[in-house]
Amino acid sequence: MKTKFYPRIVRFLLAIAICLPVCGSNMFAQTAESYVVLDNAAGTLTFKHDANKPAGAFSLNEGETNPAWYDGDGTEDLYNKNNIKKVVFDASFANARPTNCYSWFFGCKDLTTIEGIGYLNTENVTSMRAMFSGCSSLTSLDVSNFKTQNVTSMRAMFSRCSSLTSLDVSKFNTDKV
Repeated sequence: MKTKFYPRIVRFLLAIAICLPVCGSNMFAQTAESYVVLDNAAGTLTFKHDANKPAGAFSLNEGETNPAWYDGDGTEDLYNKNNIKKVVFDASFANARPTNCYSWFFGCKDLTTIEGIGYLNTENVTSMRAMFSGCSSLTSLDVSNFKTQNVTSMRAMFSRCSSLTSLDVSKFNTDKV
């Protein structure tokens, strides 16, 4: 009787051992999400997409609402948004699929640098309204890889970008705008 019992137990334990890595890997898995970290001291706005959203990080805005990192202090100068000097799109953001870029950098008059913009996948974006509006210190901007086939609004996208020396939008698909 002992000889018949042990092989069944061994097979049972072996089956559990084989299944544990599969079950265990999904049991505690966290879902990746897109978020934005604002470092006021450094004047940096960083876009990330992972499962490690820190406390105080902002979710991406939806619809035509100002993003949560927007200062919106109510002063009469709408183009006086915090002290953002630099925007960074982390490599992890390449996995994000935002649907809205409405006013992301609106009024960032001190913004001079955007790093990693190639990691911004715009294939699902429907609104780019006022995305860079008021970025009067921005001298260069590479939007040549933007996929705009689903964009319905580009209103004031580059308004008051008075320091831009050139802007190539020749690949923009504006069929739905």
